[in-house]
Amino acid sequence: MIRVLVTGLSTNYGGTESAVEQIVHLLHQDIIFEFLTYGPLPQGHFDGYKTFIIPPKRVNPIKYKIALKDFFRKEGCRYDAIWMNLNSLSNLDSLRYAKKYGIKKRILHAHNDGWLCPWPQKILSEIHKGFFLGDATDLWACSKSAGRFFYGKNNYTVIPNLINFKKMSFSAEKRFVIRQNHSLNNSFVIGTVGRCTVQKNQQFILELMPSILLKQSNAVYVVVGDGNELPELKKIAKRLYIEDHVRFVGAQEDIQGYLSSFDVFVFPSIFEGLGISLLEAQANNLSCIVSDRIDDIALISNSVVKVDLGNKEQWIEMICHSKRSAHNHLDQRSIFFDSDIQNNMLKDLFVKGTYHG
Repeated sequence: MIRVLVTGLSTNYGGTESAVEQIVHLLHQDIIFEFLTYGPLPQGHFDGYKTFIIPPKRVNPIKYKIALKDFFRKEGCRYDAIWMNLNSLSNLDSLRYAKKYGIKKRILHAHNDGWLCPWPQKILSEIHKGFFLGDATDLWACSKSAGRFFYGKNNYTVIPNLINFKKMSFSAEKRFVIRQNHSLNNSFVIGTVGRCTVQKNQQFILELMPSILLKQSNAVYVVVGDGNELPELKKIAKRLYIEDHVRFVGAQEDIQGYLSSFDVFVFPSIFEGLGISLLEAQANNLSCIVSDRIDDIALISNSVVKVDLGNKEQWIEMICHSKRSAHNHLDQRSIFFDSDIQNNMLKDLFVKGTYHG
């Protein structure tokens, strides 16, 4: 049985963590996964897996470098592969140490088609893109757009994010409970799920809300997620005098329940690798209004409409005229539905670097 070291996960649960969790749970009987992190992994998602924690580089660069080098010197020989999950290329230290200490398979996995980091890290990402990608043996991406952005003209393999569609299907019972808990019984609920970051662009919908309320006076915008932009989003809601029509509910475990409570799903991301919450929303039978920046690989139903972020009037019209439908058609031929194909493909990629299906 091969042993894989997983890096790049946050202490908060988001799209990258969800994508990795699905793959790990699918392959855990064939592959031993262990984790190298900067803090405890999200509780309830990776429980029981061996985890090594080192100091974050931004907090103490010296302690970080000592701990990282010491880890690979002592533990590196135990691993057949390192699987680095990336939202930027600003820190490839683990890749270089993995190569130095003999980990033969070194996988970079891109989860975005834009840099999710401040500008100094963006500059580092561009530099590293030019000089250090050769240290990797395998380049993966969640979509073609993410692969092109991270790797340019280098060859890469698209690994679509896994989704458990049955677990995300509509629940009338959960809809009733959540709407009752948040005083939404008679509301038209416009919902989104994702980290509160500039990338996810929740501010865009907040700024549309005054105009939406003129057409749909019972509209409420529900934001599921936490992140560094949350305080600013709350200030914007207050400044626009729409606090009574916004619910910031934070990060939630029961995504199925919150999706079921929505009447329409909005996804105004500025950039996106392969939005897991969008796939989940389609599984939940929601009408979805999404930005024109979304890769077509994520559009697996007839319930999605792409709208240019520059066309605010169309966003307002599409949102106000959306409603749930029991007749949304999901593309059952999609690879997202076939766990056997995914299992064989991923196992081959971890072991051999190629898929023979």
